[in-house]
Parts: sequence; C-alpha cells; structure tokens
Amino acid sequence: MKKTVMLTLCAVLFQVYGASAAQEDPAAAIETYPWSSQFSTDFTRHIIDYSDILSGGPPKDGIPSIDSPKFIPIHQASDWIKPQEPVILLPDINGESRIYPIQILMWHEIVNDRIQGKPVAVTYCPLCTTGVVFSAQVGDMHLDFGVTGLLRYSNMIMYDRYSESWWQQATGAALAGKFTGENLEILPSLTLSFENASAGHPDALVLSRDTEFMRAYGRNPYIGYDTSGIPFLYQGPGIDESMEMLDRVIALRVNGEVDAVSYALLKEEHLVEREIGGKPVAVFWVPGTSSALDAGDISSGRDIGSANAFFSQLGNLKLEFQYLGGDFIDIQTGTRWNTTGKATAGDLQGESLVPVTAVEHFWFSYQAFMNEFGSFGQE
Repeated sequence: MKKTVMLTLCAVLFQVYGASAAQEDPAAAIETYPWSSQFSTDFTRHIIDYSDILSGGPPKDGIPSIDSPKFIPIHQASDWIKPQEPVILLPDINGESRIYPIQILMWHEIVNDRIQGKPVAVTYCPLCTTGVVFSAQVGDMHLDFGVTGLLRYSNMIMYDRYSESWWQQATGAALAGKFTGENLEILPSLTLSFENASAGHPDALVLSRDTEFMRAYGRNPYIGYDTSGIPFLYQGPGIDESMEMLDRVIALRVNGEVDAVSYALLKEEHLVEREIGGKPVAVFWVPGTSSALDAGDISSGRDIGSANAFFSQLGNLKLEFQYLGGDFIDIQTGTRWNTTGKATAGDLQGESLVPVTAVEHFWFSYQAFMNEFGSFGQE
C-alpha cells in the first residue's frame, strides 16, 4: 500500500510540475528547456549534460530555504522534538555546536547559517537521504543558497543567489554557471538521534521551529519512501544490484579515496574498522534513531540506527575498538567513547576523535555520485 501511494504521488507531481529536459546542447538552444526562464545562470558554462535534469515538482524557491535561522537551547527543543528523531549535528565550529532537526530540514532542505562569522549551508535531500554541511565561502565570496526545484539523479540541485550557479547537493560541485568547476568544502557533521546529539554536545543550540513559515514540522510528506524500493524520478547510471536501491550506506572519503559501509552490516557488527586513503577509520553504529522517511510522524519511523565515522589515530596512538553496551571501548587504554566520538570515561576522558568526511546515502545515490564524491569538495 505504501509503495502504491508513493508511486501515485510521484506521478502526480511529475504531471503537474515536471517534464524531462530537452536533448539539445543548451549553449545553442537553452530556451528549449522548460526551466531555463527561471534562472539568470550562465548556462553556456557547465560540466553536466542538461538532458539529465528533471523537475522535482516545485518551482525555483518553491521549497523555501531558511535564511534567518533562530536557535534555542536543548531543554526548550525537547518540548517538541523526540529523543529518537534524526538530526544533523555540526560540532565545534569555532567552539560552537549546533543541531539541525531533520523534521525542519525536510520542509526547507537548506539552512543558510553563520557560526562565529563562518558562513555555512546545512542541506538535506530526502530523496537521497543525504544530509551535507558545506562551507558557504568560495574564495572571498560568502554565498547563500536556494532550492532550484530541479533534480539530477534524483538529488537536489541548489543555486547560489549571487550568480545563480547550480550546485549538486550530494557533492558540493558547481554544475553550471559562473562558478562551474568550483567545489564547496564539506564540513564534517554527524547524523544521529536528538538524544545522542544532546548527550554528546549538551551546550549545542538547536534550530528553532520559529522559521516564519507555516509547515507541518514533524510530519513526513514522503510516507513509505524508503521502503518503496524505487527512487523518485531516478534517471542515472546503472546500479550495482548487490544491494537494494534504497538500502542505506555511509559514504566515506579520505585523501580522495572513497568507500562505503552498509547499514545492514553495521547493524550486525555495530563497528567496522578500515583503512581508507592511508588512514585508519572506525565507523560506529548505534540503534535508537528513527527513519525520517517511513511513517507519517517522523518520530514514529522504524529504528534504522545511526552511523558515523572517525579517524582512529589520536596523536601517536592508533586505537582499535570494540562495542560494549551502547558505547565503544578502545583496546589500547580501555577508554569509553560515545557515538559522537567523545571519550566519556577512562585514561583519555575529555579527548575527541576527528570525524571523517562522511555522508549517509541510499545505495542508488552513492552509486550515482561515488566518483564525483571522490573528486569534489575538500579534505
């Protein structure tokens, strides 16, 4: 039933708003594309095939970004966000940490923020389950971003409001326009439950529901999406059938090398240790995070857990871990570490592991963008 409802919704949205892009080179006939009149983008500069662009439904800015975010302390946010709900944690930017609930990002997809003077763009594409935080600075320019309403390989295309260049949300690559060839720096962030984010960073500020928009925060407009088996409007590279298209993975990038670990494996093992790009990496998985794309109420989604990755090297000490009772214990010192990479007890108490550049993806999305993820962005 869920699959039927989801497919019907996709068909209606596409009939109302969308049409596939024209096939001609836009340098010669950009006006033939149905979206061209919405943008002042220099479409003669591009690194993509415009025939890969589809309308996702809403027009430009039909999904409004949050441009003047307000924040509240954790104890106030606890009145309306449940412990198991997924959030994006941006830890320790110039000494400040912030929490961005998926229940708000679901309806806005981009939050243009500034932390201690540093411009950041906190982004989320529900169709690919990709939550990515970028530095919004390119050279000397501080950019802010909006939602184009367009998709490439089922992933949101953003645009910057300075040049209206297009940017791929999954990778941070400038696809078309003035900034073509530039790459946004991906800032390490963690996707996890509100309870775990709050425990790891109790002084963090939480994005407020006071956004100046009327939206059904806490509700999931994509009911049953991540069990439907079919990505919305996916037209992209062929997918390795070793996993289902909507299986979750955590994609990791170190020194230009890319790897992925499946949630299915992590649910069995809780811990996966690998060497990537010549560096030792540990991926922690814990239960207790609800799927945002399952039930109508985000807090009622099935438990998919959360996965986050950290460098295992701490100074001259290479750590190896084992999972024990909800936390992780390093074999070398017996120190206990939580899912945010903080040492909570033992010889190394107070230390923190450095997060790896990592993004949660559906399998189809990782397959579509894994080569680009390896080359776009910064270490």
